[in-house]
Amino acid sequence: METTPSELTRDQFLAVKPIFYDNVKSVTIKELIDHAAHILGGVHAGKAKNDSDRELNFVHDQFRIGNHAISLHILFPISKIVLAATEPLRQAITTQYGDNAHLLDS
Repeated sequence: METTPSELTRDQFLAVKPIFYDNVKSVTIKELIDHAAHILGGVHAGKAKNDSDRELNFVHDQFRIGNHAISLHILFPISKIVLAATEPLRQAITTQYGDNAHLLDS
């Protein structure tokens, strides 16, 4: 199935629900990122604080693609979308700063 690209604001993008499971509410991109960062240890490991966190823990523990938890696997295409969407910004910065653009990498 082919789809046409859409322009979304940051908030609209973060509200997209890319994962749906029976008996589990649909999960937004923002919830997936927050869960990976604040529960699974991307930034720091924490404990589930609400129903959404508990549902994502269940999804993370139960559903896999190969050796990867689907809750992390779905972050790969999300990252590709973010990189593609921010490419014009990267190019503008590189153009403006020229040879010094590498200083912005860290």
